[in-house]
Amino acid sequence: MEVGDIIEVCAPEKFPGALTAVKFFNGLLKKTDGMLGVVVADHGSSVSALFGENVIIVNKQWAKVLDNRAKEGQNVV
Repeated sequence: MEVGDIIEVCAPEKFPGALTAVKFFNGLLKKTDGMLGVVVADHGSSVSALFGENVIIVNKQWAKVLDNRAKEGQNVV
């Protein structure tokens, strides 16, 4: 993941810690309100992403980078 990538929060295949992890993930979904986020900083195993007006720290294993082909071929005039 790089700064500027568009991400969405997605559930992992296995929830470590069961109930606690599920509660944390549901809270994260409420905070992001189902919106897509833009990565503003990379912290190694997590990223800070802007979801609407809120900056939220998301673990990389719970974030999925969406197709950024438009970013690669961008020409700003």
